[in-house]
Amino acid sequence: DDKYWGLAIVSMDFEKLIEDCGISLEDENYSYAIRARMVDSANDFVWGNKEIFEKQDCIIKEIDLSNQNWEVAIYPKIDRSDECGFFRIFNLFVLITMGIIVTLLYLFLMNYFDKIESSKQDHLTKTLNITTFKKIVNKKIQKNKKFALLLFDANDFKYINDTYGHPIGDAVIIEMAKRLKNCISKNDLISRLGGDEYVIYLNDVESEGQVQKVCDAMMDRIKEDMVFEDLRLKTSISVGYSLFPDDADSYEDLYKKADSRMYICKMRNKGLLENDDCYDGLNI
Repeated sequence: DDKYWGLAIVSMDFEKLIEDCGISLEDENYSYAIRARMVDSANDFVWGNKEIFEKQDCIIKEIDLSNQNWEVAIYPKIDRSDECGFFRIFNLFVLITMGIIVTLLYLFLMNYFDKIESSKQDHLTKTLNITTFKKIVNKKIQKNKKFALLLFDANDFKYINDTYGHPIGDAVIIEMAKRLKNCISKNDLISRLGGDEYVIYLNDVESEGQVQKVCDAMMDRIKEDMVFEDLRLKTSISVGYSLFPDDADSYEDLYKKADSRMYICKMRNKGLLENDDCYDGLNI
């Protein structure tokens, strides 16, 4: 009933008690210590290696008794030479692990960006696919800066496919893409529309004459012989173009204007129209 009834003093073999608990000062891996915090806040050391209480990273567990707090401490036994070796190995392990993580992250990101880039490309020529090309051109239209849309189509490509087979036909398509790409700057864009047809976005156009010079240079480049092992082929292209905003202010209308001009050029290349100049009389 919370009334003082007497005092009992008990003696015990503390070492034996601790040993029965499976703890010993002879432990090869850890040092232990126990102390009691007195009423006056002083510490009364009880058992073990009291120096471990001074170590900043020792683990201390408080045990609350009725009128007193006890503290149990544990600390790993590490020889300083072993500790240095341990930390060297640990640091090396961390560096290797970080290196592996960074490498895997780099490979993952490269693969991720490669997939993104591949999704924007025509699988055969590695030029932009038409969906990506149209998105970019539509964004350029919103900036309201003058540019040209160039449309190219290979002449008599069906004859090449039928005569020499599709592998040679594919090789011609790839080579045409390379040559056209070499005629434009890094700020210009090229896309394969499909088959033997290409479309080019020509940036920062100052005049129609500038566009015609670029088209002439491209046609001359394509006319150079294409050599595939023992096979030497003569190739040519028909071209049409449109100017933004002079000819139209939307991608669809620009494409239609360029396509109609290319059709006229193709007819002239086939001798179905007079005048070999593809550009003459295109403003109709």
